Amino acid sequence: MGHGVARLDNTTGVTDSFLSETITEGPRALDGRPTRRERTTKAFRPPEPIGPSGRTLLLCLGVIATTAGYQGSLPTVVMTYAADQFGATDPQQNTALALIRLDIFFTLVIVRAADRVGRRKMLLVCATAGPVLTAVCALSTSLVMFTVLQVISRSFVTAVAILITVMVVEEMPARSRAWAGGCMVACAAIGSGVVQGGSAVADSSAGAWRLPFLLPLLSLPVLVFVRRHLSETGRFRRHADAELADSELRLPTMAAFARHRRRLLAVALLVGLIAFQSNPSRQLRNDYLRNQRGFTGNELSMFGILTNAPGVFGVVFGSLVGDRRSRRIVISVGLLCIGIADFGVYRSHGSAIWAWSIFGALFGAAALPALAILTAELVPTAIRSTANGFTTFASRLFGFVGLLSAAYLADHVANGNEGAVVSVFSFSLVLAVILLWLTTPETSRRELEELNPVDAPSPTPCPTATPTVGATTA
Repeated sequence: MGHGVARLDNTTGVTDSFLSETITEGPRALDGRPTRRERTTKAFRPPEPIGPSGRTLLLCLGVIATTAGYQGSLPTVVMTYAADQFGATDPQQNTALALIRLDIFFTLVIVRAADRVGRRKMLLVCATAGPVLTAVCALSTSLVMFTVLQVISRSFVTAVAILITVMVVEEMPARSRAWAGGCMVACAAIGSGVVQGGSAVADSSAGAWRLPFLLPLLSLPVLVFVRRHLSETGRFRRHADAELADSELRLPTMAAFARHRRRLLAVALLVGLIAFQSNPSRQLRNDYLRNQRGFTGNELSMFGILTNAPGVFGVVFGSLVGDRRSRRIVISVGLLCIGIADFGVYRSHGSAIWAWSIFGALFGAAALPALAILTAELVPTAIRSTANGFTTFASRLFGFVGLLSAAYLADHVANGNEGAVVSVFSFSLVLAVILLWLTTPETSRRELEELNPVDAPSPTPCPTATPTVGATTA
């Protein structure tokens, strides 16, 4: 779909801008100024109108993102109950959680196919296979079988998250990409939040942990609606139809990567540095609060809910500022706030822990929408899905190294004090901010073809006029 100043909707034939102006026009105060209701709704509207077709796209992708967010969070919440039924030890359980993250290798194959055959086709395949394979996990008879099935099913779930980001970036207007990315982050968070209810179900009886794995099957009937209304992105169609001898769509993966290796490696290192700090900080927090600060199980649950809830406002604020002002500024401020907040959480006591955690969720979450779409904005259409898979792999790798490093240093250097180690890891976020400003351009309010000139359509040469027989020349 095109996204100029005024776009023609593909169903009504009326320009999106006209529809947006008509729909958003509401009652005004007697003096002509906007009412409080208008000012409030304007703050949550996309900076650039997306039109009916854009809203349909976000509705379809939002449904899939919610289901994917649920499936992605299942192992972390339910693993402890499954391991108990299988008689697995804590080290075996931790090993299984680590092995499940190997799904990224299968995901890379899937997303590369999306760069070859299309985003829509592979998204629908993954959105169907993910819930089915997740439900199959409920039939596991051992921890090994459960782990293998999770690796396979999560490879499709991870691919769904990547392809949703790619489609949002390729179809949304330049001034509303971060806003749309924030919508997808919120939908995934809703799905992840529903999993917390699965913990209560799993704890009700010995085999009840299997029931939450069946819930994603309810999304399959909704895919009928999605399949009918979701279309292939216009940018992929134009790229696939281009008859270019050196089209990057036809190049081997590594050859296509080589043409854009500098920017791709910079983004991979950026997300890797973030994961190096965030992964141990999140994974070890509950253990630290329970063992070092005396939190009970109920307090941990309440802490997670109440301190993460303000993140919703952070996502909204970050998406709007990222579109209207600067991606780099909102990412930088968000990352620095996360680093400061995590340092405070692991160095404080009592109510200060709650305050620092709320501060980190509120301001740190502002970086999420811009970070989610950064890779897709900075690479061309031919490798956009594969590049997102590559940076996801870098994030997993750095996060794994960070977790192992934190655990080792806590045991051998800090006398078991995980907080002292994790708080020092905040320096990684400072390095990420420096790298962001040194290596990545500002992407806010810029078209993808401006950021990636290789995608710009070649100018069509003007045909040479054939003089008319008998015509005179000046």
